[in-house]
Amino acid sequence: MEIQDRVVIVTGAGQGLGQMIAVNLAEQGAQLALIDVNESALRITQDQCHLLNSKAMIYTADVSNEQEVEEAFQHIVED
Repeated sequence: MEIQDRVVIVTGAGQGLGQMIAVNLAEQGAQLALIDVNESALRITQDQCHLLNSKAMIYTADVSNEQEVEEAFQHIVED
């Protein structure tokens, strides 16, 4: 599947598997919406994606909180 320039949402992007997925998608040219509860960890992932010339926006949210997820998705749509 071609993901060049498609917007991809990655949850848990601040560390571990989510971070690895985000970086891999950045290598493939995806535009990323990165979500995690840890903003400082998200910024590290964002920096890694930017080094790969990928647009990566960060959104702080706890995915176990429905309202926070809805707000994050609203911001993603607006951005």
